[in-house]
Order: sequence, then structure tokens, then C-alpha cells
Amino acid sequence: MRRPRDAEFFRKHVQTGGANALALYRELARWSEERRLGLVRMLGERTFLVVVAPPDLESAHRIFSVMNSRGLDLSPTDIFKSQIIGALEDAQESEDCARRWEDAEETLGRDDFADLFLHLRMIYEKKRAERELLKEFPTQVLNQYLPGKAEVFVNDVVVPYAEAYAQIRDARYEASFGSEKVNAWFKRLQQTDNNDWRPAALWALRNHEHDPVWLDRFLKARAWTLPRSS
Repeated sequence: MRRPRDAEFFRKHVQTGGANALALYRELARWSEERRLGLVRMLGERTFLVVVAPPDLESAHRIFSVMNSRGLDLSPTDIFKSQIIGALEDAQESEDCARRWEDAEETLGRDDFADLFLHLRMIYEKKRAERELLKEFPTQVLNQYLPGKAEVFVNDVVVPYAEAYAQIRDARYEASFGSEKVNAWFKRLQQTDNNDWRPAALWALRNHEHDPVWLDRFLKARAWTLPRSS
């Protein structure tokens, strides 16, 4: 799916009528007639259109990754985005949700944004993953929002949880009082040698953001149940 923020580049270099044709014409004009005829013969005799119809989403992802090995890898979150944004019928709503999704991804960075979806799966399912994210997330999470509530998933899940993830990662929780204790727990928890605490911390911050006293107690309890890093 083309990113809205790339729309101007795409319009100028791909969609503008005649631009590509003119560039091709200028290049071919430099060729000899024999070379141009060779190109025509090659296109007519050795060029084929191959239609690939994978049986499921997992196969489509694997095929794309193999065929697109020189480009940016297609992550599961890219596929989830296409499903969510594609479910929105209103063009303006689709563009707005795509922008908010991309802003959240840029805030976290591609790797942390992908990790966020692993934690979201845990929050919703309340147990460890048994299969890869691409197989479990649609049935365990997305199906609760598709069809009909795609915008809710962006506005009430992706955006606020991405912000919560950034606050935890950067220890920059803010409140009128008590934020120092909460941020101290975030820093301490990040010193552990696993991420088992992150889904719980994300859920807590998302649902009790305005209660630093509750967060302090909750994070303290989580910290004392986790093994210390060596």
C-alpha cells in the first residue's frame, strides 16, 4: 500500500501522464535502429506475465519476501495495515488512519513497532504465542475489529499503545505527581533479561495513565516477580 506521505513523489514520478514515456523515448532515441529492433524482439519472444495466486496469507508473505529480497522487507505489520486501511470505505478516513498509523510507526521505529504487535497479541490473548504472529494476530486481534471497526483499531489500539510503548521505552511518563517513581520502575524493568513484563506494563499504562499511585504499585509488584539480569 502506498504511503500518503509518499504521494507527491509517486504522483510526480509515476502518475504524471507522459513523464515515463518521454524519458523512455529520449533514451531509445539514442539507440541504433538495430538495438531497438532487438529490444522489440526480446519483448515479444522472451517476456512473460506470471500470475502468482498463493493459497493463504502466510504463503503470500513468504513469496513477497523472496521476490522482494532487494527491497524493504514486508513485515507482518505492513500486512495488518493493508487489511485495516483497506477495510475503510471513506477515502478521507482511510487517508487519516494511514497517516496516524505511519506516525505511530515512525515514533517507535520499524523494529519496536513490530514488537508492539507481539505485545498486543499477548494483551488480547493472555497467553504465550503458539505460532507466528502472521497466523495468530488476525484471528486473535484483528477479527474483533474487522469488518466495521477498523478506525477504532487505529485510534484506540495502535495510536495509544504506540505512545505507551514510547513512554515506557524512554522512561518519559508524565503526571502532575509521582511520575519519577513510575519512570524509575520502567528503567529498572528494562534491565531484566526478558520482555515478559512489557505487555502488562503497556496494558497498565494504557488503562491507568492518570493514576501514578496505582501504576507505582502495579509496576513494583511486576518488578519483584521477575528474575534479575545477570
